[in-house]
Amino acid sequence: MNENPLELLIPPAEVLLSFLTFPLIVGIVSVENVIREIQESSSASEEIFRGDLLPILPFPEPKDTLTTNNQQL
Repeated sequence: MNENPLELLIPPAEVLLSFLTFPLIVGIVSVENVIREIQESSSASEEIFRGDLLPILPFPEPKDTLTTNNQQL
């Protein structure tokens, strides 16, 4: 019975791998969800500020266009 006491305390690699597989998969899925949420929020904020980049178009007043059209006839 000359077994090393460390061999009794440390489980085999297969057991460690099986215990670490689930947290690793959960971590990967969580990171993918966080990245998707960040991209969606950046797209939404881009839509909010899109109107600030548009130039203000000068529209004539309705009365001005009627008097201008009457004067041309």
